[in-house]
Amino acid sequence: MITVLNWNFLTTQCPNGMNEQNCPMRKYLKEQKALHQSVNETLLQSAGSFEECVAVIREIQTTCSKCHNK
Repeated sequence: MITVLNWNFLTTQCPNGMNEQNCPMRKYLKEQKALHQSVNETLLQSAGSFEECVAVIREIQTTCSKCHNK
């Protein structure tokens, strides 16, 4: 059996001056291997273990939080 759960875990208004080219979270997503981005970059598909995917999601949330606190 295969189960697919879609979950919107991040919706944020990025700070002024941030864009697709200088976003640290988007850069991180391109470097990590546990989640693959869709063509439109809004859907992430798991490619690693559950623990690896959870670690990536935590890093995404931490990175976005740091960006908002600058």
